[in-house]
Amino acid sequence: GLDRLVGDPVALLQARLGNAPRDLIFGTEVKFFHLRLFACSFDRFVSRTVALGFSRFILLKRQNFLRKIVSSLVAHQTNKWHRRQGAPLVFSPIHLDVERVEIDWTERPLLDHLQQFEDDFAQAMAILQPLPCLNLTYETDILPDPRIGYAKVCRFLGLPVQEGMVRYSRSNPYPLHDLIQNFDEVAQTLQNGPFEWMLFDEHI
Repeated sequence: GLDRLVGDPVALLQARLGNAPRDLIFGTEVKFFHLRLFACSFDRFVSRTVALGFSRFILLKRQNFLRKIVSSLVAHQTNKWHRRQGAPLVFSPIHLDVERVEIDWTERPLLDHLQQFEDDFAQAMAILQPLPCLNLTYETDILPDPRIGYAKVCRFLGLPVQEGMVRYSRSNPYPLHDLIQNFDEVAQTLQNGPFEWMLFDEHI
């Protein structure tokens, strides 16, 4: 895989904006691992986007990082990243190698991935705290009904809330002890640690 991406993420944004009027609503999405691939710190990215004219930020956090990892591994295994409403569910359990998890262009032990997510969000919240920022969680604002998060975003941006259509459904609504073939090994790895609760917090 790629160790680094070539280019400057903020310069790419600037090129996309071109000579667009300043009152244009323009949004972009970035993940923590995207910035790492560009060798760009989150702090630097935020300060430079503010200088570019971006004035509001939305931070979406999936609180159960283990679920995020399992979903990514299932998607890689099945090559299916989305499921349309009404499409049949595909049950595809995975073996989770606790010593070597490869997601987001990075390979490291499971506990290191979980701690990296924890650190990333803690840093992001601290950096964005002085700025206009809407904090959303997947479990509260997306999982029950994505229109909950959509309405919050509209109000945050000062836009009218329109009728929305949800086109996609959850791909892996199964207990983790069914999705992870070596669940006992994973449970032993997380036992008595800060991430143990993620094994049993199903939100089904």
